[in-house]
Amino acid sequence: AAVDQLLSSPNTAVLVVDMQNDFCHPEGVNRKVMQWPDVCSTAVPHIKAVVESARNSSIPVIWINADYHPDIVNKAFDRKLRQRGEKGRPCVTDWGRDIVEELKPSPDIFAQRGQDEIMITKPTFNAFTDTALEEELRKRHVETVVVTGVATSICVESTVRSA
Repeated sequence: AAVDQLLSSPNTAVLVVDMQNDFCHPEGVNRKVMQWPDVCSTAVPHIKAVVESARNSSIPVIWINADYHPDIVNKAFDRKLRQRGEKGRPCVTDWGRDIVEELKPSPDIFAQRGQDEIMITKPTFNAFTDTALEEELRKRHVETVVVTGVATSICVESTVRSA
């Protein structure tokens, strides 16, 4: 009920963080190489419901996707990722960066919703660092964000702190 109330409030946006193959799919880097537990299968239905509710209420949905390719991230973050080993670096391939199939928005959604459904690529844990997220939220006069995603104690939490 609390989420429904938030999603019916003006000046709200939903941020969907890191719901990508390399974080969620069994063949993704974090699951297969880094041996992370499956945290997505229980989260996906809830995130899907939040996204649908936001769309039905004409609330913006902003998909935040990691791109950790060595050519994109800053040097300090690159050093951190290198500690995982060459095969442990997530979100460097097109497939790894793709949103999981269960949540992947169709091209029609972007065409229908226009500026109410966008994607932002982040080169670090925090979705506000080196991205246009703050500008996009201000442009929409957003005062409240509903943040969903995986790696809650890392990327979601870093984004929430900056929000």
